[in-house]
Parts: sequence; C-alpha cells; structure tokens
Amino acid sequence: MPGVPDELKRKMEKQGYHFAGRHSAVKICEYTANGLRGGVLCYKHSFYGIRSWQCMQATPAIGCNISCQFCWRIIPDEHGMKWNELNAISEWDDPDYIIDN
Repeated sequence: MPGVPDELKRKMEKQGYHFAGRHSAVKICEYTANGLRGGVLCYKHSFYGIRSWQCMQATPAIGCNISCQFCWRIIPDEHGMKWNELNAISEWDDPDYIIDN
C-alpha cells in the first residue's frame, strides 16, 4: 500500500486491521469480538437494543491527522513512527473495489 510505511502496516495487521486496496481498512469492533466470545456488549445494545455485536470499524482513508482520544485507528506517533498522513494517498481506489475487497 503506497504511502503507509511497512512497519506501520504490519503493526496494524497485528492489531486486527484488514486492508482493502491502497488506503482503506476495516477492523472488527472490540465489543463485537467480546460479544462473539460471550463477553460484554456495547452500550448501543444495552441502552437502545441495537444488535451491536455485528459492528465493524471501517475507513476509506486510513491516514488521519486528528488523533482523537477514543479513535480506533492506530496512532503512528504512539509507535515512534512518522508519516505524512495527509499526502499518503496519491491515487484513490474506486469505492466498488473497496467494498468488494
């Protein structure tokens, strides 16, 4: 995947990320994984009855410069890596390709 350092990609895959195309990723939500093992479910199920054990976390652009406190994405700075997230994508994949892969 151009733009994402190999070391960062390896760490993300170890954390459960699956890549689709050059810049998109999906990861099963932690609560989904817990629910499948009979553990604690998400507040969305507890409060609203939403079948949240079917959730996933997905992004069409793995690079993000916001670094929100509760973001599910890996934060490169926390792993001693720097990369230009805003300019990491030189060519965008077709949305249908991302969904199909």
